Amino acid sequence: ALALARIAFGYQFQTVATLATELVRRFGLTYAQLGSLIGAYMLLGVFVALPLGLLGRRFGDRRVLGTGLVLMIAGACVSAWADTASGIALGRTLSGVGAVAMIVRQGKVIADWFTGTRFMIGISVSVCAYPIGIGLSQLVLPSVLARFGLHIAFLTDAVPTVIALLLFRASYQGPP
Repeated sequence: ALALARIAFGYQFQTVATLATELVRRFGLTYAQLGSLIGAYMLLGVFVALPLGLLGRRFGDRRVLGTGLVLMIAGACVSAWADTASGIALGRTLSGVGAVAMIVRQGKVIADWFTGTRFMIGISVSVCAYPIGIGLSQLVLPSVLARFGLHIAFLTDAVPTVIALLLFRASYQGPP
């Protein structure tokens, strides 16, 4: 579930870059505006990482990590239903906050469960899942865009995250 969540993170982050040609055409964006739309995903990450770590200590890993996945899903839905570039940016910002919550708590969960070489393997699997998500978005999104349009292309951002959330909720246990 945690590796799939990291795949979803890569997929969501790459979505705007993969759909860039259509976004520039549809909204008349400059490349600077397109870059801002890409950056909106991680904009608040700098400011919320520490508070999310503290919230995890207070409310627990399961709640904060689960809420992060829910925010990633909600942000994908906001972007999918948006008819403006600023609406898409709002959705991406929401997803990005969720992704930061997931990443901050995910590292801690892996550290709680594994030590030594097993920790290195666990963290490596997690980190290596991110580029898989990037590749999947480049593989999947062009055909979804061509066949179903921009709104459905953005909605696909929610699919791996929903699956990760369901698996996480069904399988997560606290550390031994």
